[in-house]
Amino acid sequence: MLVAIDVNNVQNAVLELKISGIKSLEHLQFLKLLGETPAQSDERVLLYERVKGLLPEYAKSYWDTHLDTIAEGVCQSGRLGRGFRMYSHLLGEQIDSSLLDKFFTVNTIEEQQVLFDSFPEEPFQDCLRNTVSKDHQAKGLRSAAQLKHVHLSSEEIFASFWERFVRVCRTVPAKYNFYLSWYLRDYQGYDPMKRKTFCPLYLREESFGKLKVKNPSAAILLCHPSQSELDYEFPLPLPLPPGSTGQD
Repeated sequence: MLVAIDVNNVQNAVLELKISGIKSLEHLQFLKLLGETPAQSDERVLLYERVKGLLPEYAKSYWDTHLDTIAEGVCQSGRLGRGFRMYSHLLGEQIDSSLLDKFFTVNTIEEQQVLFDSFPEEPFQDCLRNTVSKDHQAKGLRSAAQLKHVHLSSEEIFASFWERFVRVCRTVPAKYNFYLSWYLRDYQGYDPMKRKTFCPLYLREESFGKLKVKNPSAAILLCHPSQSELDYEFPLPLPLPPGSTGQD
C-alpha cells in the first residue's frame, strides 16, 4: 500500500478528483473532465456531478466551491501550467516556432544535441531568468508561505535551473517527451486522443483500463509516475511499439 503525503489540500483534492474520474468515467470523458481535451464548460460540470459522489467530504466541499475551475479545465488552471505557459509565450516571441517544432522531430540524440547547440542561448536564458526569479514567482506562481523557505538568490535559482535545462535538452530524447514540449511550446501538438503517446502516462488510453481498479490505494499508486520516470527531470515516455510513429 502506498501512503502519499501532501500538505497542500488542494493537490490532494485534485488527486481525489482524478481517482474518482477514473472509477466513474470512460477515457474520453475523463480527459474532458480534467480539461485535457476540448469540451464545453457545462459538459465538464455535468461530468463532475457524476463523479463527486465518490469524493471524500473535504474534496467534494472544495470542488463544489470551485466549479469555475472545473468549467475551465482543472489541468489548465494550476500554477505549474501557468509557469510553463508564461515561459513558452515569452520564448515564442524570440525563437522561430518552426525551429522548436523541428527539435521534437529529430530521431537521434546526436541530431538533437546539434540542433539544440545551434539555438541562441540568450532568449532561453532571458525567459528562464524572468520566470524563475523570486519577484516573478511571487506574482501568482508561488505563495508567500512557499517563498519564505527559498534562501537562494534569483540568480542562483536561475543557474541551477539552467544547468538542468541544458542537460535535459542535450541528453534526454525530446521526440516523444510531452513535458519538455509543454515547457517550450505550451500545448503545441498536444492531443491525447490522437497522439496517444504524447501525453502523461496516466492519461494514455492504454493505461486507463489498468487504472480502473477496485483498490483505492492501487489507484493512487498508479496515478503517480513510476520510479524510472522519477529519475529524470522530464519523464521519458514508454518505448513505442515497433513501426509506431507516435501519431496514432
